[in-house]
Amino acid sequence: LILIICLSVDLDEERPLASRGLAVLLIVALWWLTEVLPLTVSSLFPIVLYPLLAVATPSALASKFFGGTSFLFVGGFIIGLAIERWGLHIRIICAVVCNTGKRPDVLLAGFMGAVFLLSMWISNTATAVCMMP
Repeated sequence: LILIICLSVDLDEERPLASRGLAVLLIVALWWLTEVLPLTVSSLFPIVLYPLLAVATPSALASKFFGGTSFLFVGGFIIGLAIERWGLHIRIICAVVCNTGKRPDVLLAGFMGAVFLLSMWISNTATAVCMMP
């Protein structure tokens, strides 16, 4: 319904593809808000819909979606999932607590060192989540 309405109305005469882009934006935003599909699936729909509606070329989209920074984050997320899958985060927490003793200052220093080492390979958000009890 959104697609039909947006395609039948021209938002800007100078930019006829604006209504098609708005249709894709509204569809994806609606799917994100209602979570009809998983967010990872609905986030990839512009890659499919923009070339089908002739809004953008696949090469232009690929340069935006698959840049070096995107793959850096994906690599960090994969490492974070591997840490969670094999329980490494629990092992790290147990090792820090067992080796630092009962003194709060040494315990804090142990956690700071563990977070420092983990944040070299995964994002800071994933590191903080890994270190939560």
